[in-house]
Amino acid sequence: MLNELAALDLADCAEAGCIDIARLRQLSSDRIDNVLRHWFALNDVRMPSTAWLGEMRAQLLGAREDAQVLVTHADCEIRRHRGKIYLIPRMPDTGAPLAPVAFRWNGEAEILFHEYGGRLHFDVTEEGIDADWLRGRALNLRWRSGGEKLKPAADRPTKSLKHHFQALDIPPWERSRLPVVTTDADALLFAAGVGMNWRNVPMVAGAGVRLRWERKLP
Repeated sequence: MLNELAALDLADCAEAGCIDIARLRQLSSDRIDNVLRHWFALNDVRMPSTAWLGEMRAQLLGAREDAQVLVTHADCEIRRHRGKIYLIPRMPDTGAPLAPVAFRWNGEAEILFHEYGGRLHFDVTEEGIDADWLRGRALNLRWRSGGEKLKPAADRPTKSLKHHFQALDIPPWERSRLPVVTTDADALLFAAGVGMNWRNVPMVAGAGVRLRWERKLP
């Protein structure tokens, strides 16, 4: 019954993968803890102690409205930004920047990039990249280096990734964790959190391919 109640409460509080604090505050402390435990379990995060959970709840809900709250966990980071709570995977600490990963797409539905903490999906859509063109490209997954520009649609202007992140209200701390996909000529093909780049790539109508990034917690 607790699991069923948690699922119902989470459905009421969840918004685009995060939790809305205003809706969460409408619940009792016990139901809030129940929702957070359920959320952790769904994301394969190790269950914290009751004392730790209570301290996290106090920090997340008790801070001033404009506060940028960060609570650390062995498996993830819990962050608060503009009235929302986010579960963020902890990236491996290798002591050095992650190198770009070279790969080719051979028609797979998805490719796992463990070092970057996520999966790259290749969705067949009404409008997207020409599949034959994509199969013939040597590709790289990497962090953005700055200065990248992206055209999000045929009828939209080309803007910097920084502009798109601001327009989409992507938190500053999340932008550095969103990888990009480039061709061997370092032409931007896709930016996680923003979408496909319609600039200088062959887009087709009907059975095109669109890339989609799915972040995964450890």
